[in-house]
Amino acid sequence: MTWAQDPEPTTIETELVQRLHPPLNVHGVDPEHIQPAVVAAKNSYNASSRPAEPPPTP
Repeated sequence: MTWAQDPEPTTIETELVQRLHPPLNVHGVDPEHIQPAVVAAKNSYNASSRPAEPPPTP
Protein backbone atom coordinates (compact mmCIF):
# COMPACT_ATOMS: atom_id res chain seq x y z
CA MET A 1 0.00 0.00 0.00
CA THR A 2 1.05 3.57 -0.53
CA TRP A 3 -0.42 6.98 0.16
CA ALA A 4 -1.98 9.69 -1.94
CA GLN A 5 -3.76 12.96 -1.32
CA ASP A 6 -7.46 13.11 -2.14
CA PRO A 7 -10.00 15.92 -1.73
CA GLU A 8 -12.44 13.39 -0.17
CA PRO A 9 -10.22 11.01 1.85
CA THR A 10 -13.09 9.53 3.87
CA THR A 11 -14.67 8.05 0.76
CA ILE A 12 -11.42 6.45 -0.34
CA GLU A 13 -10.61 5.19 3.17
CA THR A 14 -14.03 3.57 3.54
CA GLU A 15 -13.64 1.77 0.22
CA LEU A 16 -10.13 0.56 1.04
CA VAL A 17 -11.11 -0.68 4.51
CA GLN A 18 -14.08 -2.57 3.09
CA ARG A 19 -12.00 -4.08 0.30
CA LEU A 20 -8.76 -4.91 2.15
CA HIS A 21 -10.02 -5.70 5.69
CA PRO A 22 -6.92 -4.35 7.48
CA PRO A 23 -6.62 -6.25 10.77
CA LEU A 24 -6.18 -3.20 13.02
CA ASN A 25 -9.19 -1.25 11.75
CA VAL A 26 -12.48 -1.60 13.60
CA HIS A 27 -14.48 1.30 12.12
CA GLY A 28 -15.98 0.74 8.71
CA VAL A 29 -15.16 -2.98 8.75
CA ASP A 30 -17.79 -5.65 8.16
CA PRO A 31 -18.52 -7.36 11.52
CA GLU A 32 -17.19 -10.73 10.35
CA HIS A 33 -13.76 -9.18 9.72
CA ILE A 34 -13.37 -7.36 13.04
CA GLN A 35 -10.62 -8.85 15.16
CA PRO A 36 -11.95 -9.30 18.75
CA ALA A 37 -8.45 -8.99 20.23
CA VAL A 38 -7.99 -5.60 18.55
CA VAL A 39 -11.34 -4.36 19.85
CA ALA A 40 -10.52 -5.58 23.38
CA ALA A 41 -7.08 -3.93 23.31
CA LYS A 42 -8.55 -0.67 22.03
CA ASN A 43 -11.25 -0.66 24.73
CA SER A 44 -8.69 -1.43 27.42
CA TYR A 45 -6.41 1.36 26.23
CA ASN A 46 -9.28 3.86 26.05
CA ALA A 47 -10.38 2.97 29.57
CA SER A 48 -6.85 3.33 30.94
CA SER A 49 -6.14 6.62 29.20
CA ARG A 50 -9.03 8.55 30.72
CA PRO A 51 -8.32 11.01 33.49
CA ALA A 52 -8.76 9.62 36.99
CA GLU A 53 -12.07 10.28 38.64
CA PRO A 54 -11.80 12.94 41.35
CA PRO A 55 -12.23 11.59 44.87
CA PRO A 56 -15.68 12.13 46.37
CA THR A 57 -16.00 15.15 48.62
CA PRO A 58 -16.92 14.37 52.22
